[in-house]
Amino acid sequence: MRPRRTIRMVLWTNEENGFAGVKSYLVDHADELPLHVVAMEADAGGFAPDMLAVKHQDPAVQAVAQEQLSAIIRLLVDKVGPMSIWPGASAPDASKFVPEGVMAVGLHTWREHYFDIHHTHADTVDKVDPEELTRSAAVMAATAWVMAEMPTLLGVTVP
Repeated sequence: MRPRRTIRMVLWTNEENGFAGVKSYLVDHADELPLHVVAMEADAGGFAPDMLAVKHQDPAVQAVAQEQLSAIIRLLVDKVGPMSIWPGASAPDASKFVPEGVMAVGLHTWREHYFDIHHTHADTVDKVDPEELTRSAAVMAATAWVMAEMPTLLGVTVP
């Protein structure tokens, strides 16, 4: 299957030491940014999905996107559990796209114990709950697919 719009996956580097990866991307792809519909990021650990944050420089566009993302997560609730929308937020790297006019969406997880191990020697893959990680991955994949298949762009109302 091929979606209506291209889905580009980028693996960022160096977010916590100056955002070098996303900054380089923005420079290297500056001429393509008007074609970007959304920058979506998961940077909250491999825990169960909790909410989708959404941010755009135009509050009216952001409000429409909030409603559209709410509809998307309603499609997923039986498989991934309840989620909510966090308006006016996104994720660290994705947020760098907002000044360029690109919608930013961030997956936030239920991270009660995130900072117990985050960036410590205990931060190892054996701490990941495969079921929770699978649910978060499903949210990312399904949300990306639906946004790529929508009749309008995220944040645009259907005429």
